[in-house]
Amino acid sequence: MTGELAWGLLAAVLAAGFFLRMKLRNYGELGRARKGLRLLTQRQLTGISDAADLPMWDHHQAVLKKHPSEYNQLNMEIQFELAYLAFLEQHVPEDSRIEVLKATAGYRKDTIWGFKVNHK
Repeated sequence: MTGELAWGLLAAVLAAGFFLRMKLRNYGELGRARKGLRLLTQRQLTGISDAADLPMWDHHQAVLKKHPSEYNQLNMEIQFELAYLAFLEQHVPEDSRIEVLKATAGYRKDTIWGFKVNHK
């Protein structure tokens, strides 16, 4: 009986850890960064972006860069790096990051942690 109880407790701890991780991913700092980049990308694509959005772009990208898999996945999904490049060209044309972003835009990743996710 104690062996079954131990396995049950282990399963409960693993399930709780999984749900806590998902909650933090969706509602923590990472979730706010994902939502912020979605909003900023949409604002740029619809033409309602403003130069005052630059600190938000920088902050959300910095947070997401701490999680490379999430960064790559979101970038493949909404292509926020291209929207950021367009944002900089439109609002801050003298920014030194533009050339670097143009160079990296030509090398889009098609894998996340070695799994092929881009089936084009």
